[in-house]
Amino acid sequence: MRYPSDLGQRFLVNEEGVELFLRGLRGAEGADVLEIGPGEGQLTMPVSRIARRLIGVELDSALAEKLSAKVPANVTVIVGDGKAYAEVTRTPVVVSNTPFYLSSTIVARAARNNNVKLMVLGLQLEVAKRAIARPGSELYGRLSVISQVYFRSSLLGVMPSSWFRPTPKVDAAVLRMERIMAWDSVGEALEAVTRCLFSYRNKLARRALERCFGESSIKAVDGVGPGTRVRDLTPGQLLGVARWLTSGGSR
Repeated sequence: MRYPSDLGQRFLVNEEGVELFLRGLRGAEGADVLEIGPGEGQLTMPVSRIARRLIGVELDSALAEKLSAKVPANVTVIVGDGKAYAEVTRTPVVVSNTPFYLSSTIVARAARNNNVKLMVLGLQLEVAKRAIARPGSELYGRLSVISQVYFRSSLLGVMPSSWFRPTPKVDAAVLRMERIMAWDSVGEALEAVTRCLFSYRNKLARRALERCFGESSIKAVDGVGPGTRVRDLTPGQLLGVARWLTSGGSR
């Protein structure tokens, strides 16, 4: 069988992978669910059995039409841009075996949507590791901060590339992300903080803070020693800078 790949689709064809997603959805039985990129319905059908209602947003119109013809009554499949829906959906649960190139975008946009309380995402393994990376590690960065400030994120398991068709060059993982903080004006500031500071990730944090936000910003962060690098700043410390900016901090 030929599988379309021009939109980055990687169809999950292994039942163990499906079980990882269902494990991530435990506790969400009876909820409304948004599925981004349902494809051929490998997740849609089993998730529909535990969801009250499922809306599948599929960019590929041919796939959407084919899937619409076989889904149960509590499922609606529409043609649309899933990453845009992540930012505006009213459904509390988002599930997606994401196209790898959209993974970070979906996380960032869903973080802005306080309606989203739980996400269970299939991500490129490196992206999943970045989301849960600890300060000081090579993978720690902007995605790590957003994922850890706004969600309690846990990696449920790895999905080998052989579980997908067409077979990607890298493995994937399932990440459960449960909201722990609402997005507000501090989130906008946090994006600005991480954007500037992580452009100096290997530089001394004090020097980077002064360059980005002025000398007084150093006092907004507890525990920044003379040898602390930007990559060592915790999500909590970076959140402190964002709160300082939101409360009127300036150069």
